[in-house]
Amino acid sequence: MTQRYRASAILLLSLSLLAGCSGKPPKQIKIGASTLNVATTALAGGDPQMALNVTSAVLKDHPRNVDALVDQGDAYYQMHICEKAVPAYNTALSINPHAAGAQIGLGRCLMNSNPKGAVAAFAAAARDNPRDAKAFNDLGIANDEIGEIPSANQAFRQALAIDPTMRAAKVNYGFSLALGGQPQKAQAILGPLAMAPNATPRIRQDYAAALAIGGNLNQAQSVLTEDMSPAAAQALITQFQTMAAQIATSQQPAMAPVAAPISTPTATPLPAPAVNPAPHS
Repeated sequence: MTQRYRASAILLLSLSLLAGCSGKPPKQIKIGASTLNVATTALAGGDPQMALNVTSAVLKDHPRNVDALVDQGDAYYQMHICEKAVPAYNTALSINPHAAGAQIGLGRCLMNSNPKGAVAAFAAAARDNPRDAKAFNDLGIANDEIGEIPSANQAFRQALAIDPTMRAAKVNYGFSLALGGQPQKAQAILGPLAMAPNATPRIRQDYAAALAIGGNLNQAQSVLTEDMSPAAAQALITQFQTMAAQIATSQQPAMAPVAAPISTPTATPLPAPAVNPAPHS
């Protein structure tokens, strides 16, 4: 929901909202077609409280405004209050069952408690808005979470087909390839991203995971020690080696004599994928 508007309009509305926060009712707010632009920008700028002020003003007189409900849900999500975000998303979907923004928000709230439900929500969002790269990226993350690696890879490829510049999808695709036992392909994707000037520690960790899974332990150690002590890096590499063993076990033929087949290579507790879902990222 990215929209453009003049800075002067934002400033005027923001000032009126701040006046409302001082104890006076925000009578200056004039609800119009561009009002929700302020909420959208506040969310993008990491100010969910401002977004709540705007959406509350809109919903007071227009309780069935789907965009306001989605923005309200996103504001609560940013504040880590999914118990309030979910009702806002569900209300939006009761009005418009094809509201992709509400489906994405609902999926993000479900990721920890019900990852299969998150997959269903993201799949619905991707179906209803097939040009939304974020929906496919989130769908890929959710599929990785439940161990559906091929489906995750397909979702990440679809996200990149829509937006080839989407770094989140590139990083997640590389990490997913590593989880699926294709570390060399993962290294080819993650290596340039990890070496870029704007690389984050999380991206370097994912690259190190791909290196370690592929057996390049010394190089993985070197990458990790850019951001942590040698002892911490070695502890993480040990986890990556355990993951590599689980991946190898899960790829054994069906009749292979293994005591406890592992179907989900993400069973070992590890850090989440490099780029987590975020509202309207």
